Amino acid sequence: MLRVRVLSATDDTVNVNIPVNFLKAIGNAVNNIKIPGVSEQDGIDIKMIMEAIDSGLEGKIVDVKSNNGDIVEVSIES
Repeated sequence: MLRVRVLSATDDTVNVNIPVNFLKAIGNAVNNIKIPGVSEQDGIDIKMIMEAIDSGLEGKIVDVKSNNGDIVEVSIES
């Protein structure tokens, strides 16, 4: 399971859980996913996330705090 958690500076919380098999099924279309409030400069690299999934990596793979105080965490869990 790919888990994306966003904690905004305004106390909004977003939790997204995506089955890894689904991500693999849609393939390169995943590279076009944009996370609201987070730019590529913030360190979210979808290609790197897909490579981590393919290699069997588990645990937190992205932990970003944006300029406005939002926190984005991406993890892979079995």
